[in-house]
Amino acid sequence: MSKIIYGLYEQIINGIINENLTKVDQELIIKDTQPLDSAESSKILADYLTRILCEIFDYIEDGDAVVRDRVN
Repeated sequence: MSKIIYGLYEQIINGIINENLTKVDQELIIKDTQPLDSAESSKILADYLTRILCEIFDYIEDGDAVVRDRVN
């Protein structure tokens, strides 16, 4: 099986992404984790899904207008 050869743009973008990922502040990475109880994990999951769904609904409401504005 042959190795995939990426184009110039892909190589540049991958390089930039790799550089930025290596610069991530190590303080932002959670190193000490503890098990969650079921009540706490349910709340964390619900909060996360709420944020995601709000973003999706905002995009659905505004997304079509934004696309139409770019096309026109």
